[in-house]
Amino acid sequence: MASCSFLKRRNILSSPTISNPCLIIGETLQKDAEAINFLKENGIISGYSDGTFKPTNPLNRAELLKILVEGVGYSPDENVYKNCFSDVKEDWYAKYVCYAKEQG
Repeated sequence: MASCSFLKRRNILSSPTISNPCLIIGETLQKDAEAINFLKENGIISGYSDGTFKPTNPLNRAELLKILVEGVGYSPDENVYKNCFSDVKEDWYAKYVCYAKEQG
C-alpha cells in the first residue's frame, strides 16, 4: 500500500473539504477517502465523541447498524426505538438496534 505522504506529494490524495486528509485518514487510499468524505458530509458518520476519526479500526455491530440504517436515509427516533433488548436500553446505538429489530 502506498504511504499517505507519497500519495499527497503526487496530488493523488486530496479533498476539497478537508485541509489535511492525511491527518484524518492516515494511510487510507484515495477511493477510501472519497467514501469516508461522502459519509461524513452526509452525516452518516462523524467520528468518535472525542473528535478523533479512526478509519482503520474495525467496526462494531452498533457502528455498522448506524451506517446501514442512516445510509438508506432513515434516522430512527430515539424516543420510539429504545429498550428492545435487556442489554440495549437508551445508549446512542439503541435507536439503530431497535429499528433494525423491528424491520426484521
